[in-house]
Amino acid sequence: MIIFSIMIIAIIIYEIINMEEKVTKDIALLIGISVFTWLAGFLYISDPYRDSIVKLIMDTLGIKM
Repeated sequence: MIIFSIMIIAIIIYEIINMEEKVTKDIALLIGISVFTWLAGFLYISDPYRDSIVKLIMDTLGIKM
């Protein structure tokens, strides 16, 4: 999990450095997507045998698979 977190942080830093125009909205969006990616990765890495995010969403909406 530590390696996964370090890789995401390294990618964020690399992308921010290589942005031509460092607009605050773009940086906030990049960080938001990265946090979502980290949370989704954390869910799967911590327990790979639990229900998937898609299954949880479909169960919440009442859609049968």
